[in-house]
Amino acid sequence: MTMEKTGTAAAQTYTAGQKLAMGRTAGIVGICVNVLLFAAKLAGGILSGSMAVTADAVNNITDAASSILVLLGYIFAAKPPDKEHPYGHARMESLCSLGIAILVTVLGIELFTGSFGDLFSEGEGAAFSPLVIGIMVASVAV
Repeated sequence: MTMEKTGTAAAQTYTAGQKLAMGRTAGIVGICVNVLLFAAKLAGGILSGSMAVTADAVNNITDAASSILVLLGYIFAAKPPDKEHPYGHARMESLCSLGIAILVTVLGIELFTGSFGDLFSEGEGAAFSPLVIGIMVASVAV
């Protein structure tokens, strides 16, 4: 890591290896936290019958999948240039971002159509319990 003087603030620049290490750490932490939140919210959504809590669980597993794609993007982008890719592999980060956008869009459409159908169906509403409320409050705290 080097420090460059720009105006009154010092800007940090990182090597490709440092960026890869930070990306791996952030990706692994994001995956673990989001998988735990997914499990807790899915259980709360099933117990309460709440589509909103279940959708929030799906959001967390989508975030975990996004973290996996970010991690893969960092790993592939850190590869040095080779004969087939003389300018390097930096565009892999953009391709992984596109994958994340597609994943989030598809899941959003699925949740919207499922929620819209539930809105007009005859049935009971969600039953919230202190456990479900506790799960949601704990997830906000994380």
